[in-house]
Amino acid sequence: MFIYKKNNNYTMYNNIMEDSEIEPTKKDYAVCIFGQLRGVKSVVSKFYDNLIDILDADLYIVSQKTYTDIDNDIHLFDKNVVSKVLYDPPKDIESMFINYSRLLKHDNYICNASLQVFLNFYMISEKFGDIFENNYRYVIMTRSDFYHLFPFPNILHLDNTDDTFWCYDVNDYYGINATLMCVPSNYIKCYLNAFKSFLDDSNNIKLLNSVPFNGVIHLNTEMYVKILFTSNKWSLGKLRSNAFISASSLQEITTWGAIMYDDTNKLYYKYETQYRDALLGLKEYNEELKKWTYHYDMNNNTKTILLS
Repeated sequence: MFIYKKNNNYTMYNNIMEDSEIEPTKKDYAVCIFGQLRGVKSVVSKFYDNLIDILDADLYIVSQKTYTDIDNDIHLFDKNVVSKVLYDPPKDIESMFINYSRLLKHDNYICNASLQVFLNFYMISEKFGDIFENNYRYVIMTRSDFYHLFPFPNILHLDNTDDTFWCYDVNDYYGINATLMCVPSNYIKCYLNAFKSFLDDSNNIKLLNSVPFNGVIHLNTEMYVKILFTSNKWSLGKLRSNAFISASSLQEITTWGAIMYDDTNKLYYKYETQYRDALLGLKEYNEELKKWTYHYDMNNNTKTILLS
């Protein structure tokens, strides 16, 4: 028997055939928000309409305090919530990573903000890793500030396997963009722990310091994620983007670049290519009536979910 808390009620599940190899029925999806609670006021309605509700997903939140008003926005998530955690981030985040000081600083774009996310993932694994693994088929790890313009694809209805990771096919910066990652629950603990454990393993520092490769690609978070995927031999599929990273105002906290505003659509956004790609997807979905479809390229061994 295992118990988890949902909406202040305790729900109990019994595995009647305890001696058999039959697992308890798993729910298809959990969504877990990580990082700071950015952009929530602008996105929360679409977040529910086009992600949580469309997938009938349970919601978990494990976010860092910013000690500003946006911390209060955690209360705007008021449906399908299993757990909300808002914690004090460590002041000296570098001290939490024993080998961080050995990275070559002039080639290193893994900054304090990235380390906070890596620690955030580790904490999520410690608190919810077993629950995610035992109760869901996929866990969608996401920032809070994705504005979902139209329904997210139901991956399990398109590709009835749960052994492939999925992320958006945009803004990869020569690596893998993990700002939204659909993680098979069988790998969720390994995935969440890898961000910290790989960096803490002194045997990996030489590899990390060998970036940039051929003097072109620097060690950024996207390249780091790609190294993790290569090292673990994880299978990755790419999703046509239905969302973009938004904001609640031009003055909102951000760690890179400027927040922009589209006066025509009355939307804030942070990345031009990502925003335009999501708008094009909305047009294809609404006006051209395209549907989500799964594609496998046998020649290149690639998986994609597209609108067609």
